[in-house]
Amino acid sequence: GPDGMFSYEKIKSMGKEGVYLGISDTMQTTTSGRLVGALVACYRVTKNPLALKLAGGYARGVMEHSFTDDGRLTDDASNHIHSITSSLSGILDYAFLTGDDKMADKVLRVYKNGLREFMSSYGWVKEQAWLETDQGESNQVGDVIEMLLLFAKHRDPAYYAEAEKYMRSALLPQQVIDNSFIEDNPEPKGDYQRDMPRRIIGGFGFATPRAHLQQEWSAINTIDITEGAVQAICEFARHIITRDDLGIRVNLLFGWENEYARTESSLPVKGQIKIYPKLTDSLLVRIPGNIRKGSFKIYGPEGERKYTAVQNYALVSAKKGEEITVRFAPLMTEKGEFIYHRFYGVRYYGEQCVWVSGEGGVYPLFGEFVPEE
Repeated sequence: GPDGMFSYEKIKSMGKEGVYLGISDTMQTTTSGRLVGALVACYRVTKNPLALKLAGGYARGVMEHSFTDDGRLTDDASNHIHSITSSLSGILDYAFLTGDDKMADKVLRVYKNGLREFMSSYGWVKEQAWLETDQGESNQVGDVIEMLLLFAKHRDPAYYAEAEKYMRSALLPQQVIDNSFIEDNPEPKGDYQRDMPRRIIGGFGFATPRAHLQQEWSAINTIDITEGAVQAICEFARHIITRDDLGIRVNLLFGWENEYARTESSLPVKGQIKIYPKLTDSLLVRIPGNIRKGSFKIYGPEGERKYTAVQNYALVSAKKGEEITVRFAPLMTEKGEFIYHRFYGVRYYGEQCVWVSGEGGVYPLFGEFVPEE
């Protein structure tokens, strides 16, 4: 429509209403909002200005009708949080691409004021907004991580800490790596029930704050949920090691390799990361939070190497091919928090959640954790 809203009447005039059966004009994030990210991607590949124009119309319409000025959700935002978060990640991408700071500011307000009610401190996100349930969904965890990566790149690198916390504490633990509780179906009704124990490995689904499954019969993973999680992991990987005017940056303390450097991470069991630069340049390493004061140190072949603090990074000089070792002492801390009306104890080791209290659910997200002294 002219105001950027999805128009069911226009769809009917085209004879396409059957495709949108059950979708109304008021469900903006589930329709036009989720198209924004795809349209921006289309524009980047094709340079078609119409794709960017349509993305802008949808982005403005969704932000106006689905969220209040202070970032709260309206009825037009719908009940489906993945639709909300996927809309926001695409809209934020559009805002930074076009230099629309006001739109980016409002997305940040929605994240801080509208979404936090449905999230945990470690990144778990509810599936449905207003239902009294503890079922989450991996898709929206990935969406939020992608938003944080964009804010870190375009606004403040400090957002990388939150992105890493959510990846380590919420998204990666939700990947299925155990099939011992899955029974094979001797009479499958279709391909989706064939060879389930083998095919379930690696997928993502609808975790509670502390377990993969709400009940024994709950859905453990689906293709579309897995796709959304993998998309976020791929985008995350692009930000682990970057380079800019200041030098090579290790933004996310994971093991990785690209044209700038190779990293080997001992997290979460040990506060150590080794870096092997592929270029002679300045090296900036993100200083993690929740570590013992004074424990962050950098070592080169000659011994301890003094660094300069630049925002939340440690800057040192580095030569191509040398081994740089970064060491720090993560702290074990525990806090209590309400995660959508239920109280949980949450334990962190450094920036990573390693335990959540409570009972119920099948296949816990967090197993026994023993840090390396």
